[in-house]
Amino acid sequence: MELVVIIDMLAVLLGCATAGSRGLFALARDRRLPSGLGRVSSHGTPLAAGIVVMAGYAVAILVTTLWTGLWASPAFPHYVAMFNVLSAFGSLAMACVYFLLSLGAFHGLADYQRRWVVALAAVVGMAVTGAAIFGAVYEVAAPVAYAPAAAAVVFAIGLVAARRAGSHRRPVAASGVTRTSPYPGDA
Repeated sequence: MELVVIIDMLAVLLGCATAGSRGLFALARDRRLPSGLGRVSSHGTPLAAGIVVMAGYAVAILVTTLWTGLWASPAFPHYVAMFNVLSAFGSLAMACVYFLLSLGAFHGLADYQRRWVVALAAVVGMAVTGAAIFGAVYEVAAPVAYAPAAAAVVFAIGLVAARRAGSHRRPVAASGVTRTSPYPGDA
C-alpha cells in the first residue's frame, strides 16, 4: 500500500511541476509575468519557469522539514498532516480556478455561434466546481480549515499582480493568437 501512495505522490508532483512551469511560461509569454520566465530549453520546454517551480518545491521541503509544528495534528505523523493541509489547499484553489474559467466562458466565448453549448458547459462547470468549493469549506476541522483563507490570500495577490501587469501587456489580437472552433460553421 505504501508503494501505491508513493507512486501517487510522485505523479502529483510531476503533474504540478508540469502545470506550474507551463502556467508561469504562458503568463510570461503573455507579458503578465517577467519575460525571463518565458525562456525555453533546447528541447522547447519552459526552462526558467521550471527552475522557479523547483525552487518553490525546495522552499516547501525546507519549511515542512524544519518547522515540524506547522499544522501539527496529534493523531498523525507530521508528513500526513502536511499532506492533508496542502492537498486541501491545492484542491480548493484548483476548484476556484475552474469555477472562474467556467464563469469566464460567457465573456471569452461570446463570439461562438452555438451560445447554448457555451452556456450549458459554463453552468454545469460552475455547478460542479461550486459544489466542490462548498465541500472544501463547509464544516472542515483545523488545520485544514485555514485552506480557504490561504487560497483567498493567494487569489488576492494574483488579482493585484494581474491588475498591475494588465497595463503593460499587448492586446491578444496583436500577439498572433487565433481561436478556432471544433464545430463546423463556427467563427
